[in-house]
Amino acid sequence: MEIASGTCGQNVGWRVFEDTNDLILVIEGKGPMADYGSRAEVPYAGYRDRVIKVVVNPGVTTIGDYAFSHFVSLTSVELPPGVTMLGCFAFAACVALESLALPEGLRIIGPKSLEKCTSLKSVSLPSTLRAIDFKAFKASDNLTRVYYAGTPVQWEKQVRVSRSSLSNKPLLSAEFIFRETTLRNDDMLAIINSIIKAGGDSRLYVIAPDLTVDNVAGKSGDCLLILFPDGKTMMVDSGVSYCGERVMQFVSGTGLQHLDYFVLTHPHADHIGNAMRIAQYLFETMSGHIDTYFYTGYEGKKDTEKQLAAYLSEHGTKLQRDVRAGHRLDVGGVKIEVFNPFDGDMHPDSLSEGTVNNTSLLMKFTYGNSTFLTGGDLYADREAMLVEKYGTQLAADVAKTNHHGCFTSNSDLWLDTVNPKILLSTCDDILWTLFSEKLAEKNIRHYKVSDYGLTVISMGRDADYQVETEF
Repeated sequence: MEIASGTCGQNVGWRVFEDTNDLILVIEGKGPMADYGSRAEVPYAGYRDRVIKVVVNPGVTTIGDYAFSHFVSLTSVELPPGVTMLGCFAFAACVALESLALPEGLRIIGPKSLEKCTSLKSVSLPSTLRAIDFKAFKASDNLTRVYYAGTPVQWEKQVRVSRSSLSNKPLLSAEFIFRETTLRNDDMLAIINSIIKAGGDSRLYVIAPDLTVDNVAGKSGDCLLILFPDGKTMMVDSGVSYCGERVMQFVSGTGLQHLDYFVLTHPHADHIGNAMRIAQYLFETMSGHIDTYFYTGYEGKKDTEKQLAAYLSEHGTKLQRDVRAGHRLDVGGVKIEVFNPFDGDMHPDSLSEGTVNNTSLLMKFTYGNSTFLTGGDLYADREAMLVEKYGTQLAADVAKTNHHGCFTSNSDLWLDTVNPKILLSTCDDILWTLFSEKLAEKNIRHYKVSDYGLTVISMGRDADYQVETEF
């Protein structure tokens, strides 16, 4: 039974319902709640001690200052996804509240908004959260578990937590439960999955997952998925084995069951590391297929390349070996031309581990007026040789940096010749600051997957480029 009502914002109202001896407070309307200067100013303050449940209906966008402060009997709170902010002291001293789920869409937890909630044991934080302000969780000392709808990396990149005066120590001392992938990542991969199932959408996609794993002895490596306008697929490299779980999350997330092309740029561990695992997943787990294995034929000192080629051959994959400069391919209306390596590069006995990088496949994808260039781990000396040989044929609006954006590569000569508008770096947190500053001066947009997470670059036939990122 409704026993009282009123307004608590320009377009927001409140109603109190009685259920036996307990009260339920409902907030409804459109837009923000009003902010109050103290808990005594709140228009429903007289019911504070008896309200056991607060329901905020969709349409309300903020929880006002002092809105539910000192609701000492409150045990249940329902907030809608449209709420973006908890105001100052919003739920302060709600001493009976044991758990609280904050909705997706919430960006700010204001100062002291959850202080002195002495019974609060668990809180669920949304992936949209950006800031936890001064003393937000002060003296909520029984908080032991935090469920965060994102990953540890997302928390570190995205959420600013005030640490002044140890004000949020209860929160930061609690056990955190994270997701393995971000909601944004899942949504992006679901879209890619739908495009694959639909047989393409007339755009060319370059898709780069973030493979970063902490404390890897080396680089996480390269892995790209190319989705052609007609739905055909090409995977270029597969990352280092240490990052296998990240790679397989990506592969399974896209819903891949079949690859038209599996390309190995060169046989270093951070490029071939998960190739066998991907192949076994597609053939044995998904009962799928890989049509063509596209590679230079260079084999390193280990048997990894031979084992992969043998496995693929046994399962009916065509081996397109000895791919060299001049090789051309047309896939789904996209012309692919290979500019590196050359026959003279293939001398395994005379190549060091470093110079194997210069045997990397350099491929240019042309779709109408749109262009994409990717070249594995080419070094600056090979870049110079290729510029001298091909000149402006290497020009591309979108390019992947050579050697993960490292200082060994991506010379001024190379950048000026390729003249990209967009650069993609499949790298860990390689902080080549001078390179980033150089790109900014050249007005080149630079997307490092270690910063931006999953990165999807799509292009139509008319040089129209779109970039979507996880962060």
